[in-house]
Amino acid sequence: MAINLVKGQRVEIDNTLTRLKIEMGWKVNPNAVPPYDLDASTFLLGNSGQIENEYDFVFYGSPNKIEVNGDVH
Repeated sequence: MAINLVKGQRVEIDNTLTRLKIEMGWKVNPNAVPPYDLDASTFLLGNSGQIENEYDFVFYGSPNKIEVNGDVH
């Protein structure tokens, strides 16, 4: 299932999922003035409705790394 987001949009994910893969892509406007930057972040909320640990918050440049099936992400 694909979801096309718009700036500022929030999406709730079905809590029965056991795996989730997120990919990002965009079209660059070579005539953009002023130049722009793209950033994305995501977080996982626990049963308490809060982020339960620092590894549940993912953003570009995050120093946190996890290992999944032998691959470091």
